[in-house]
Amino acid sequence: PVDVGVFQTFTDNLRTELGLGAASYDLAIQATVHTTGDTESGPIDEVFTHSLQGQLGTTTFTLAGSLAEQQPGAIVENRMVPVANAWVFRALSLVGLVLVVFALLFVLRNSRQAQAVAISRMEDETLRAKRKHKGVIVDVSELPPAGEAVIPIGSVDELVNIADALLKPVLHHARADKHTYCVIDGGVRYLYVLESQE
Repeated sequence: PVDVGVFQTFTDNLRTELGLGAASYDLAIQATVHTTGDTESGPIDEVFTHSLQGQLGTTTFTLAGSLAEQQPGAIVENRMVPVANAWVFRALSLVGLVLVVFALLFVLRNSRQAQAVAISRMEDETLRAKRKHKGVIVDVSELPPAGEAVIPIGSVDELVNIADALLKPVLHHARADKHTYCVIDGGVRYLYVLESQE
């Protein structure tokens, strides 16, 4: 629908401000139709523009030409017209699918290999101790030199209990085949050693 009153108000304002004006104005109404859709041959994305010319008078709006157009005829041929570059879209889809399948196979293979690698009892106990007592155990590159009395302890948990009672940290020194945990209190060293069984 065309709101002629809006145009008339606009032209009245022009006449008032300019002090002059024509009794009628040329008016062009342009309709742009954007059509999209998916078909068996590919996507459709087309724009159709149609314009109507008319004259806006003080009380009337007159359109030029005929508002209805008909042409006699009949459909003489029906054929499929492929959308340009439809094969490119299909090829890219196929390549994307192949890449996704390879990525899934890669992830599955690596996850199975990661599950197959069993960690040693020493590494398992070391990781468990770090998770359980992360606020107490401190990793060090070297332990202080020995010289005090050494008291062997049976587990990391017992050593952590001693450290809590003494308000001391548990020092952890790691090597490939041996993990040493100790708490040093004056001249006494409380020690737990975890060695590889292999």
